[in-house]
Amino acid sequence: MRLYSYGYRRRGVGAYCTRVATALLPHLRQDNIYIWGNPDLLPESLRSDNITIISYRSGSWKHSIVSIPYIVVQHHIDLIHYWIALGPLHAIGLSPVPLAPAIATVHDLGVENWDTPYGNAVKKRPFWKMQKMFLSTVDGVQCNSIATCDNLRPFFKKPAPGIVVYPPYIQRPEPVQLQPKNREHFFITLGGSPHKNGARTIAAFLKFRKLFPRYTLKILGDINPEEEHLTDLPAGVVHEPHMKNYHTYLNTCSGLLCLSLNEGLGIPPLEALDHSCPLLLSSIPSHHETCNDAALFANPNNQEEIAERMIELVKNNDHYVRMSRQGAGKYQQLATESISNCLTLYRHFIPGSISRKTMG
Repeated sequence: MRLYSYGYRRRGVGAYCTRVATALLPHLRQDNIYIWGNPDLLPESLRSDNITIISYRSGSWKHSIVSIPYIVVQHHIDLIHYWIALGPLHAIGLSPVPLAPAIATVHDLGVENWDTPYGNAVKKRPFWKMQKMFLSTVDGVQCNSIATCDNLRPFFKKPAPGIVVYPPYIQRPEPVQLQPKNREHFFITLGGSPHKNGARTIAAFLKFRKLFPRYTLKILGDINPEEEHLTDLPAGVVHEPHMKNYHTYLNTCSGLLCLSLNEGLGIPPLEALDHSCPLLLSSIPSHHETCNDAALFANPNNQEEIAERMIELVKNNDHYVRMSRQGAGKYQQLATESISNCLTLYRHFIPGSISRKTMG
């Protein structure tokens, strides 16, 4: 689970893997699990007596190709689960291993869809081309959404057993105190890369703010100002490079704006449901898949439409608080079978029981 050694652990991919792996663990108490990663970065929820951590030594993707087969032989691994496949970071850990069946988790095909300097550069690099080739050698695929599965099919010459595993719904330890009338006059959105559509979101917000000047927009998390065209933030727009206020804001803001051009799943809208936070989402398949009845949707390429939806969100804020609350329950039902689906995929390759030795 090398994502905890890299920037992935701070992204939506990290949240997805932590949720799914943590929920799987109680079902694998009789199995020997090997995690290849940085011991200091492994979440506490993924520490157990039946887990052996193989310390990861940082290296290139070429080093990974050689190391993974060696680990499989050394520890007599019966089943491999790659928790990241086709990621844009160079050390992502796919390798053809004929010695054991392999499952790969695919989160999105963002690099294939991004028409950006970074995305286009990644597509030309040998590591990306080889990872796509290696993906065709895996025995099973776990996708985080139906949308991702649909996008993935062209990569396989023959069908690979595949399932959709939504991140399990994790109920907050204390009930959310729903006070829609007290939601404050600001929106939040998340930075990250050009596909998050920050520049258009800001442009639409400025149109909205002409009618509602009391409102502000907070951009949370890391941004690359030049790549995302956010070098000069206008009045009313604030950037917080940290995420320490994120969950507090979900309880108090007038809405979370997620107007990405592409998402394999989209973790923030699911987190917002847990806080009954009003949602304005881009009208892309993965968002409709998980939040269809719980959010407002807009064409992410249309600034006028986004601004109009912001107006609707604030005029009917109480209504969308209730819609988000109801959406949380619907998503919980959607994700209920996720873990059993994953275990079923494991058993597909090792009939009768889960492998005694599993590499994550």
